[in-house]
Amino acid sequence: MKPFLCDICALPVKIQDAAARWHYDKKKNFTENFQIIHENSPCNNTKNGYFNRKLMLDFVFKNIPEFLSYIGRFDHDKRELKNFIQKIEKDRSYIRRFNVDKKEVKKLVILLDGFGD
Repeated sequence: MKPFLCDICALPVKIQDAAARWHYDKKKNFTENFQIIHENSPCNNTKNGYFNRKLMLDFVFKNIPEFLSYIGRFDHDKRELKNFIQKIEKDRSYIRRFNVDKKEVKKLVILLDGFGD
């Protein structure tokens, strides 16, 4: 599979070494700044705590419909999300777009958002 480009250093990264991260504002129920990064490198610096959600890119690639369903629960810039998904799909094999597995979406909600407060 064609390697992805890191949004921080612009170097190629294999799918098993990459992560997708984004910022989620709980008060506004808004997501933004979707990025593909190296999982274990200076690119994954989270000292400031701005990027508070992250998934392995391999999981996102295999579960695009579930990922889109999860992100669809929040307000987001549709153009930014579309560009992010196009970066993932560009010059790669067919990706399933329909038939969302609701159990997988529930797992994502629990994994990323917890059981709720």
